[in-house]
Amino acid sequence: MSTVYYISSKIPKSKILSNTDIRIVKDSKNNEFLDDKGNVTPTTGLLVNVLSSLSEFFYHQNREKTLLGIELAKKQGKYKGRQPNSKEDIDKYMNKPKTKKMLEMLKQGNSVRSIVRILECSPNSIYKLKKLSQNVLN
Repeated sequence: MSTVYYISSKIPKSKILSNTDIRIVKDSKNNEFLDDKGNVTPTTGLLVNVLSSLSEFFYHQNREKTLLGIELAKKQGKYKGRQPNSKEDIDKYMNKPKTKKMLEMLKQGNSVRSIVRILECSPNSIYKLKKLSQNVLN
């Protein structure tokens, strides 16, 4: 049987969010959003659909504004984006402190996942370093 929390000012928010199987019940009229079997009621379906539509609307609205801003900045010459064929020099990359630490850990036999956790870097950075270090050593 699932736990039912009533949303009111008397219940701390931590209690409401602490259980993954929560039935939310409206205080004033006791309208349930899930029935006794845990199925979604029509009210919940409507609420989810409305919130989903609003979320999608705001996403597209923000995306449109961003693209318009980029287009305007390009016309003013303020936005150039990444230059074609712009790559970091290999020597400069290999001399960075974090790169040196990654290489040292790789040589010690640490796994990619452990390096990612310890240094808080992406796995792709480590794979890139592995590839570069093999090319440099060969």
